[in-house]
Amino acid sequence: MINTFSELIDLFEKSENLEKSPKLFRDDNYNLENIAKFLEFLGHPEKNIKIIHIAGSKGKGTISCILSALIEKIGKKCGLFLSPHVYDYRERFKNGSSFFCNRSYINAAREFERYINQWESKGNKLTTFEKYFAYALILFKMEGCEYAVLETGLGGRKDATNAVYSFVEILSTIELEHTKILGNTIKKIAIEKSKIIKPNSIVFALNNSNEVDEIFSLEAKRQNAKIYFLNDLITELDFKINGDMQENSFVDDDGFKYKYKTSLFGKAFALDSALSIMCLKKLNLLTKNYTRIIEQISLPARFEKIYCNSIPIILDGAHTEKSIMLTLETFLKLYGDGNTLIFGCAKDKNIKAISDILYSHFSTIIVQKPGNFKESSIDEIYNEFDNKKSPNAVICKFDNPRESLETALKANKPVLITGSFYLCDEMNKAIKQKN
Repeated sequence: MINTFSELIDLFEKSENLEKSPKLFRDDNYNLENIAKFLEFLGHPEKNIKIIHIAGSKGKGTISCILSALIEKIGKKCGLFLSPHVYDYRERFKNGSSFFCNRSYINAAREFERYINQWESKGNKLTTFEKYFAYALILFKMEGCEYAVLETGLGGRKDATNAVYSFVEILSTIELEHTKILGNTIKKIAIEKSKIIKPNSIVFALNNSNEVDEIFSLEAKRQNAKIYFLNDLITELDFKINGDMQENSFVDDDGFKYKYKTSLFGKAFALDSALSIMCLKKLNLLTKNYTRIIEQISLPARFEKIYCNSIPIILDGAHTEKSIMLTLETFLKLYGDGNTLIFGCAKDKNIKAISDILYSHFSTIIVQKPGNFKESSIDEIYNEFDNKKSPNAVICKFDNPRESLETALKANKPVLITGSFYLCDEMNKAIKQKN
């Protein structure tokens, strides 16, 4: 019988973990058949929960966190399912903006253990992510959640989270990502994401390209779903950085002006938060004190600002060209050129394109292995930066995050840590030890 959360993690990790090993993706382990059968075996724990489902290449975690925090504050219990976790496994299974109490996690773990043991005794299997998802639904049911916000793990069409009915879907920024699995064009990826749209539901979407928007519109029409694009809901979007806060504003389609501050920076966050607010407004779920709640939201490794030896350090898990560009743009607005970069990413990322974006803006570039969760080659990354480094730039590489941190602090300049959520986790541990 499970007695600790670490024992639950061990139970999860006994299965194929596709987050760690994308090479394991096959039709027989990346489909909805297994998870659908297991949810039926469980008696459909999601049956009485109102589900909001979110897909996209970037921003879906941010939107998920905003929605769950705001729903919680109107007195509705709201489960939140996220991936990946950054600093704490419990980030995947939350109660609005907070963790559940430890007893809740253990009680749900024991219920899950009972069912999964029966399931696997019959020769059935689930992937680690499918186990995460099933456990989350059991937890949310046992805790009496009226709502649940579900972030897709990968894509949409075949993602385990797509095995349940959602009354609302949200589609965020679309980029090239996981091309070997989702397709090698924006169009193919958009189609995969669009398949989370359910019959007779309500859809909220960020505006991407005309091609992507048309794909979303056509799928909504096929499903008899009502779709709202952000550009049709708001005008006069504005944001500016003022010290440690960003001031955001926009005008909605009724002419009402929204003004709020956040500790998260950049245009992407301004768009994500505006879409979240408008979604809840249309659903009559927007709390009157939304400004105070959004101000308090902080997300691990989403332009997260901390200090070490009084030096500002930004941790951001951006790992695609577009997201890296947006993170860099915001960092430069705050601190300008010539500072310190700590970078590491998984081997399946476009290292050449990302290094092209970053290399000229930093006087010290530190290549750091982003942990052991995914395969990475720091030699390959180092060579990409070294081949194009500026004449006066310093570039080095380390396996040990403490060495990277010490080298960065010696430069005595603001630091950007980016390229991987797993890198941010490793560096955050080193910073905590230092502080």
